[in-house]
Amino acid sequence: MDTPLQQINQTSRDCGTCNACCTALSISSIGKEAGVHCHNLCTAGCVVYDERPEPCKGFTCLWLADNNNLFDQFDHRPDRLGVMFYPSQQSSNTITAHELRPDALQNEQAKIITNFLSQFFPIDIKAHKKSAQQPPNLSDAA
Repeated sequence: MDTPLQQINQTSRDCGTCNACCTALSISSIGKEAGVHCHNLCTAGCVVYDERPEPCKGFTCLWLADNNNLFDQFDHRPDRLGVMFYPSQQSSNTITAHELRPDALQNEQAKIITNFLSQFFPIDIKAHKKSAQQPPNLSDAA
């Protein structure tokens, strides 16, 4: 039986100029490390988009898949919010909140989204390596 997070690949949005996943995530099949720009990424986007590796084809962040308008504001797109939310690759039905720039999880909108999601799913926080503050305390979620 599919979990809600396994059913998110349907989307009504497109990435536009956001390419946060092309930097934040590791893709072992092409030797791409997490936090490093993909060598296939250029100013126009992915140069091998039509033939991109399976992990890239299969990846959908929650902003992209948001058909319920949780991320309804344009600024909630990962590259603008500074946090990319996506289904955890390590634990089913868990969401990863991946901080794309230092202290982005301290942003009020990021806190609201993180706290809301934590009411329904465990959240795996991946803080940016240069963050000065601790991630928000999810046990205080209202």
